[in-house]
Amino acid sequence: MTAPAMHPPTAIPLPSNFPVTWPSPEMSALPWIQDRQHVPEPMTPMSGWWASDLFASGFSRGLAAYGLPLRTHAARFNSYFYMAVAPFVPPEQMPEYEARAVPLLMAGVANFARQG
Repeated sequence: MTAPAMHPPTAIPLPSNFPVTWPSPEMSALPWIQDRQHVPEPMTPMSGWWASDLFASGFSRGLAAYGLPLRTHAARFNSYFYMAVAPFVPPEQMPEYEARAVPLLMAGVANFARQG
């Protein structure tokens, strides 16, 4: 299966009343979403640390276990939880990763069904 052509991402300008200081410049290009379902309220700095250092690294390790070329990022911006899941390989390499990941994912899904 060939990955569809995608347009390059376009940054949405930040409103003046919501300034963001990026820990690293690369982070500004990630597809951030605010997770209002799981974390609808402002979070404490300690919860923000947990999300960015522990949750994101554990989620990324889970993706890697199934051969997915994705990395999870999490951050606390202006007291709110944001996360981004983005590939770390160029689009032309995605079919190669897909070929390796599909059997691992299918086996994993079958295992989840047996445990449920």
